[in-house]
Amino acid sequence: MIAAARNRNRHHVEAGRVEFLAVAIADLPEVGPFDVAFGVDVNVFGGECRAELARLRTLLAPAGVLDLVHRPPVGAKVERFAANLHAALPRGGFVVDDTTIETVDGARCLAIRAHRAR
Repeated sequence: MIAAARNRNRHHVEAGRVEFLAVAIADLPEVGPFDVAFGVDVNVFGGECRAELARLRTLLAPAGVLDLVHRPPVGAKVERFAANLHAALPRGGFVVDDTTIETVDGARCLAIRAHRAR
């Protein structure tokens, strides 16, 4: 998935406007600040994610945005994942801006956008 994203956005990568990383949140390098952090199917956000949110908050610019998209495994409830994030994000120093739950290719999917709290 990362290789495909790099390829589709090669001109932005080469210009230094975007970087794609596939690493554990705890292992993110000391870089930034980022304007946007984007996570796709990051299962840690379905549980206790205080350390991960704290780490992301340190890497985001003051007006930084966190976009999370998740398609839970078969049998899992996307609403439960959303409820967990709605509780965890404010504890982690974020304000939820938007939540969307839709069916895509027969599966319930979640998209949440949040920004750093001041």
